[in-house]
Amino acid sequence: MVFVSVGDAVLYVDRAGRGEHLLLLHGALGTHRQFAGVKKQLGGEFDLLMPDQRGIGASTRGRRVASMSVLAEDMIELFKCLEVGHAHVLGYSMGAAIALELALACPEQVDRLVLVSGSAGGASERVTAARRALDGAADVLSGRWLRERCRLTYSPGFLQRHPGVLSEVARQRIGGRSAEVVLSRLEARRLHD
Repeated sequence: MVFVSVGDAVLYVDRAGRGEHLLLLHGALGTHRQFAGVKKQLGGEFDLLMPDQRGIGASTRGRRVASMSVLAEDMIELFKCLEVGHAHVLGYSMGAAIALELALACPEQVDRLVLVSGSAGGASERVTAARRALDGAADVLSGRWLRERCRLTYSPGFLQRHPGVLSEVARQRIGGRSAEVVLSRLEARRLHD
């Protein structure tokens, strides 16, 4: 493991194995731990680079808005800092969008590109529907949806006796991450085109 400064953020990078470089980019709310199985399977064949993206896991957030282009720029800086001239790149979900941005910005640094469960953005009907769903996620994270759900699920007496139930349910829904971090990731995904 190593910490790498990329502009105004510091990224945690789990690095394992030996061989050709393989950059693994996790989804919006994942961490490098998403690739634990891959690490076991491919660590003997590849030099695996598994960063936590800015604002996620052990990486700092920095001041810049976490757009796809900023997250791709972080990977370009990561390559420079780790003296990686080029690598195979696999991106999962939001990581696929970042991987695509990286490949478009620096095609000479991407040997092979693997996009898993991702979207290139754009204005297709499916992308528009996904953006509407992400817009609704803000209601979930702001607490409006959660308060209503708890009101329908628990009796008023229970909620009075257990005032922390709402925050505990909210913590479980977003995996212990702050709503601010989750909303910034969803916003980056929503605006990606």
